[in-house]
Amino acid sequence: MFAFVHNQPPARAPVPHKAPGADNGAAEHMEELLVWLDPFLVLPYRLVGQPEAAYFFGTAALALLTALIGIATLRMAQRMHRKRLKQLQDDMRHYHELSESALQNSGKEAFKAVNRQGHEAFGYYFSLSNALFVASLWPVPIVLAWMKLRFGLISPELPFSLPLFGNQPGMVFWFILFYIPLRMFSNKTITRWQLRRADAQPQTQPFAPAEASASSESGAENSSGAESQSNVQKANKP
Repeated sequence: MFAFVHNQPPARAPVPHKAPGADNGAAEHMEELLVWLDPFLVLPYRLVGQPEAAYFFGTAALALLTALIGIATLRMAQRMHRKRLKQLQDDMRHYHELSESALQNSGKEAFKAVNRQGHEAFGYYFSLSNALFVASLWPVPIVLAWMKLRFGLISPELPFSLPLFGNQPGMVFWFILFYIPLRMFSNKTITRWQLRRADAQPQTQPFAPAEASASSESGAENSSGAESQSNVQKANKP
């Protein structure tokens, strides 16, 4: 039976024997970081009283937070490499058009040569895109390391047994089960919001020049009316 203790402090992992010449400074700094993050990461688990529900709710909250941080990291990385990605996309489009024209006019040999260059451009684009996506997963190992430090091997038990996992799958199973759909949903939602915002901006921009032209026309009409009135007053004077 799974038991979640609300006030349980993070269990410190046993420090292995330090061999001569070995440096465990990185592991110690990582553990200090996890202990420092513990009061913040454990908050979602304390919002629900029932132990299993608290575990599921807290893990889902951490998965959502990790997904949002990963999406923000990916968008920033894509913006930093925007020129390179656009150049590779233009190269793929260019070589695709050349391959079609070469197939129709120059024969198979020219088509194969151009198509090979197109595949190289696609390979570079695919590799760079995958590298940026993998880099956006950096919060995942930190959260999993914290969960291992806080809960150890404790996880909810299932009333049935899963293939390769058994009736107690473990923290990685539950985290990934929440993380993948939440990241896909969050990415789709943010993309739709950005598209709506981009579509709304061109619709609001033309109104400003129209208002300016209307104000200028009204100003011109007022000035012309004032000039006509002054001319009438001058004509009426003896």
